[in-house]
Amino acid sequence: MELLYLFKYKKHLESKYTKSDIEILIATMNRDNFDFLTPMFPFANYWDFSLVIVHQTKGSPLVSQHENVKVINSQEFGLSKSRNLALANATKELLVITDDDVIYKSDFESKIIAAFNHFQNPAMVKFCSEKDENVATHKYPKIRKETLNWFDILNTISFEIVVNRKQLTSNQIKFDERFGLGSTFGAGEEQVFLTAINKAGLKMSFEPQVLVVHPQPTTNYKISIEQKYYIQGAVLTALFPNFYRFWLLLKVFFDWKQGKLSTKEFKLAFQNFKSGRTDFLKK
Repeated sequence: MELLYLFKYKKHLESKYTKSDIEILIATMNRDNFDFLTPMFPFANYWDFSLVIVHQTKGSPLVSQHENVKVINSQEFGLSKSRNLALANATKELLVITDDDVIYKSDFESKIIAAFNHFQNPAMVKFCSEKDENVATHKYPKIRKETLNWFDILNTISFEIVVNRKQLTSNQIKFDERFGLGSTFGAGEEQVFLTAINKAGLKMSFEPQVLVVHPQPTTNYKISIEQKYYIQGAVLTALFPNFYRFWLLLKVFFDWKQGKLSTKEFKLAFQNFKSGRTDFLKK
């Protein structure tokens, strides 16, 4: 009994993460210098962190002068392609998915370590974000959650995601390159990605701590009704192949209730949803 306890205790200690296990995967485009990194980390030098930067450009490549900053220059475009290149070139245990226009909190690393050392072997932990200083991006649970439900998955943004590299690699999980900016379906890559993790039977948890501020509105708020529901036709079909109608009706109801969709636009929404679903099933 004592030997079993010691074995479990030793295994627990071995699984403890530290800040040196964190790597930040940044998607960016058409840069000619590294100045964009300075506002991302206003409390430190950006080269103090382990970074993997995927730079998509037809122009000049970026060349890093810092050992901790790895740059992959690519002439292929698309956000999910960028994410997959970053995942393929990452080497550390805990990978922070992010964009090039966010601002990190000074204690973001400590929050990541605390979460991954608290939950038992999660493949992914979702954190909170802000759209302005001390203004939450949306409503979050106030307590930790061991597992995510479908509503959690549907309300996740890329820069709220931190993943365990080994669990993704061993299960061959990556972003679906049909989704995301620069792809056929210009959003929804996070939801399809998290659904792949869920289908693999891996654990996804929630930590009610803010990692990052993203001042600009996300792409979903900028697109038209036609585009939005075209994308939803593909996303909801990918996530819920047998129950997509239920989730469509739920989406329409919430958009209508929140004033994002008028009754006059219902027909337009349904038509574009059908088009998106049809195009997704062709691919």
